Amino acid sequence: MVGFAIQAFATLIGAAAAFGLEALRRRHERQHAQIEQFKAALFVLILHRTFLRTLHAQQLMPQRDNPIRAYCLHPILVAPPYQRVDLPALSFLLSSKEAELLNKLGVAEAQYSCVVALVEQRNQLHLAFQARLQAASAATGISEGTLDDIRGIAGKVLGRQLEDLTDELYRTTEHAIGFNRDVYVAAVSSFRRLFPKSSMFGVEDLPLPKSDAA
Repeated sequence: MVGFAIQAFATLIGAAAAFGLEALRRRHERQHAQIEQFKAALFVLILHRTFLRTLHAQQLMPQRDNPIRAYCLHPILVAPPYQRVDLPALSFLLSSKEAELLNKLGVAEAQYSCVVALVEQRNQLHLAFQARLQAASAATGISEGTLDDIRGIAGKVLGRQLEDLTDELYRTTEHAIGFNRDVYVAAVSSFRRLFPKSSMFGVEDLPLPKSDAA
């Protein structure tokens, strides 16, 4: 009877140990997945910021002070990164002290998407303007003119849309660059607090062909 009790107790201890090891393994796997998901979000932020900075430095800044920049800034043909921050994969942040970061990541993602949408919409408008400009140049033989001349060629509706979208593209891009950087810094700090034993990559802004003060 005593031997049976000892054997039963040993079996119970063994089962408890196995259960504990399995729980520990699952916890490690869950944390590993969270680390990878977090790092993926950081990488997407870097991709977005690189595109935004390149757009700002190489396309927008050269025409920034041009009074007819809405018409001189040609369609932007550089394809933006298709990767997006997987917010549902980061839902574990909601049960931590870093929950506010999830909202910031969502805002940064929305701002990036807004810039991309503005670029695409403006490209279509500028292509329409180019067609009118080509037709006007062919009819008159004149290739230069004042702002009023250019507005006359574009037409009241197209001209106003093109100018408004161009101004909005400048504002939105500059704001998105700064916000993206702030969120990236906050995300790195959150990562280090949540996973202090995990290695962390730090990426500084790469230099661009043209200066970027952001």
